[in-house]
Amino acid sequence: MPHLEYHTRSFWLILGTSMASLLVGCATTISFESQPTGAEIHARRLGSDTQPQVVGQTPLQMKTSDFEKLFSAPGPSEIEFRKDGHQPSKIVMTQTINSDITLSMQLSPSNGLDDIDQLNARIDQAFEIQRLARAGKFDEALAKIKTIQKEAPQLSVSYEIEGGIYYLQKKYKQAFDSFTQAAKYNPRNVQAIRMRQKMRAPASVEQPQKKKEPKR
Repeated sequence: MPHLEYHTRSFWLILGTSMASLLVGCATTISFESQPTGAEIHARRLGSDTQPQVVGQTPLQMKTSDFEKLFSAPGPSEIEFRKDGHQPSKIVMTQTINSDITLSMQLSPSNGLDDIDQLNARIDQAFEIQRLARAGKFDEALAKIKTIQKEAPQLSVSYEIEGGIYYLQKKYKQAFDSFTQAAKYNPRNVQAIRMRQKMRAPASVEQPQKKKEPKR
C-alpha cells in the first residue's frame, strides 16, 4: 500500500482529492507527529460550528476509519497541533485518501509577544461585550461571545460573561451550563463558582433556588 508523508511549517496544507465517504472502512492509517512531541491534536470538520475534538497527543497513529467516526458527516477536516510555549499550527485535510498518511509538524516556540497581543485582544473583546450587555444588546453580545469561544474554546471568562447574560435574561438553565464551563476551564474562577453554587441547579433547572421563608 502506498505511503504519503507530509512535513510542513506552513499554516495550511491541502491533502488529497478523494471522497472521504468512499474511504470509510479502508485499512489505512493516519500518523500524527510533531517536533517537539507531546502536542495536543484537535480536529473538527471545516466550516462546522462545533468545538474541535481532542484526538490525542503526538506521536499518535490511528486508523482512518476511526478518525472518520469522530464526525457525523464526511468532509474536509481542520487539524490543529497545540503545545504550551509554542505557536499552534493548523493543517486542512480535504479528504482522507487510500494511503497511509503521516502528518508531521514543526512547532515554533512562542516569543511571548503573540500571547500578549492575543490577551490584549481578548480583554478588548470582553469590555466590548460587557458594554453591549449593559446596553441591553444581549443577542449581539452573545454572538461575539460565540466567536471568542470558537477561537479560544478554553477561555473561562467568555463562559462567565455568557452565564451572566443568560442570568439577566432569566435563562437559568443556559446560565448554569455556562458557569459550569467557566469553572471547568478555570477552577479558580471564583465568580463562576459562586454563581453556580448560588443556583445549585440540576440539568432541568428553570430558575435559581429561592431562600425558604421561615414558618410563622
